[in-house]
Amino acid sequence: MSSFRPVSGPPPKIFLSYRRDDAGALARVFYEALDQRFPGRVFLDVAEVEPGVDFVSAIDTSMRESGACVALIGPKWMAVDATGRARLEDERDYVRREIAAALERKILMIPVELPGATMPRASDLPADIAGLARLNALEIFESKFAAGVQGLVELIERHFGEDRDRVRLSGMLSNQGWTVYIDIQDLDVQEIAYRVDGKGTFRSTGFETTRDRATGRAQARRHFPLPASARRHDVEIRYTDLRGREHGPYAVAFDAQAELVRSTRSILEMTPQWITFAQGGEEGKVVVYFSHLLSYKAALQEIRFSVDDDALDRTLRFVRSTEDPTHGIDQADEMIVEVPRGTRSVWVRLTYADGTRSEAVEFELPTKPN
Repeated sequence: MSSFRPVSGPPPKIFLSYRRDDAGALARVFYEALDQRFPGRVFLDVAEVEPGVDFVSAIDTSMRESGACVALIGPKWMAVDATGRARLEDERDYVRREIAAALERKILMIPVELPGATMPRASDLPADIAGLARLNALEIFESKFAAGVQGLVELIERHFGEDRDRVRLSGMLSNQGWTVYIDIQDLDVQEIAYRVDGKGTFRSTGFETTRDRATGRAQARRHFPLPASARRHDVEIRYTDLRGREHGPYAVAFDAQAELVRSTRSILEMTPQWITFAQGGEEGKVVVYFSHLLSYKAALQEIRFSVDDDALDRTLRFVRSTEDPTHGIDQADEMIVEVPRGTRSVWVRLTYADGTRSEAVEFELPTKPN
């Protein structure tokens, strides 16, 4: 089979080619499995073509947008018409048209040999699709049907270069260190193991105390620890599904600095009040507390603020440790700032450690400050 690597543009689609009277019911099963992994990117003729739209034109358009064609070959794929002539002999046969277009475009072509079917020989096929017979077919066994469908999904992942997306990592930092969370596309995960920077053997993440209601099994723990001093690590994840099949290992990079910024930004975007106010400064001035923001200073490069306008002409003073991201507020940090009596609002903008900036946000003083 050929290998396909998209360079730019929208992600490639997947075209399912089949005969309705041969593999119509099974095509729906394949469609649902592929659509779950590649949502909105699978073309299944009648599911996509609206009434009144030219069927042939719609197929040609979709094929041009596709990076893979899956040809479902069942026992009746080589069917004949009412006159006894092979349907593939007709140039207008939609299956022949689909296969020919895919071969001409040299996209990934995967023949799938369904239970009870036999792959055709090149001599049995018209010249424009004879190349199909020279491709290795993915054979689906009735007794291992689910495993075969999953194998097709993973095969397309690898050829699209999207197998790395099957497993993703995110993290949250606390005083105890990093908790790295594992997001796996599959839902039926039995156990997860990981290895960091290729050192030692794979270690199980262990199990939660709760059990899955459907299976009664203890649920695999989907996180593991790293020290607070972690920087960038190459993590390998492998897992076993509920059928006992092993997947992986999948190589995923964990960039602690990038995760610190991402998680901090996520928290602050959901925080309605970055700063708080109180009366009690000299001459009745208003006191502004930046303690909440400074608790996240490890992910911040700069905090700028201004009073009653968005000039952002003042910079908050704080000490940021690059060695210990859990380092707390220092005495040298400008945690409290006094602003003139009668101030209506304070504007704040954050610059994160990666150089990106937040929007300038206005925080209005309460009518009766605490």
